[in-house]
Amino acid sequence: MASAERELPGLLPDLPEQFDHLVPAQWRADPLVGEMALRLCYSALVDADSLDTSAHFQGLSGPRVRPDADFGHLYKVFEQRRR
Repeated sequence: MASAERELPGLLPDLPEQFDHLVPAQWRADPLVGEMALRLCYSALVDADSLDTSAHFQGLSGPRVRPDADFGHLYKVFEQRRR
């Protein structure tokens, strides 16, 4: 691990030396919140990489994703069906 940390600045010269200002205070204040946030960020990166890789092999210029969901509408549908 220490050798990777020594090599990283040479490989990524624009990488900041400190990351504290990039991490929200709430994530640092509670270890469980920080761990969950880290897991969610990692999951988002893995999903994005998978979408990019899939688009590449399909010959697309970028990943195809669904449009944003209308959560107001989905909530109304949920409530109607729940009743």
